[in-house]
Amino acid sequence: MDSSSKLRMWASGELPLPSMFQTMNIIPIHVEDGFAQITATPDDQHMNTTGNVHGGYLATVMDTVTGFAVNSALTGGSNAVTIDLQTKMLRSPPPNKTYYAEGKVISVGRTIASSEGKMFDDEGVVYAWGCATFRVFRKD
Repeated sequence: MDSSSKLRMWASGELPLPSMFQTMNIIPIHVEDGFAQITATPDDQHMNTTGNVHGGYLATVMDTVTGFAVNSALTGGSNAVTIDLQTKMLRSPPPNKTYYAEGKVISVGRTIASSEGKMFDDEGVVYAWGCATFRVFRKD
């Protein structure tokens, strides 16, 4: 099964989510060619020593949604892995609240792809945004 199909099956509930998604409370909700949406619900296990949601949680959300966007655009069993991730944490999200994240492809080349993403609440307030670069492994 190629990456794109697996992403769509996770989003539709046809495949059980990997344990990483369960640990991070991340749920894919929509995947199409070059675009992905997920929900993320940080809780008490995602807090840092200052009582805020850990920045690593926001980075994981960005890595996940940008990676989904790129992998959804690949065909023929190809896949991509992150080689660079930049996450800007604009404000600390309150825990135990569900947020949304969207990722969109910027470009997909033969061996390198890039995408951008943002995490926001149901009122449109942005908590993080980022961009990522991926190494593409072609099978076609």
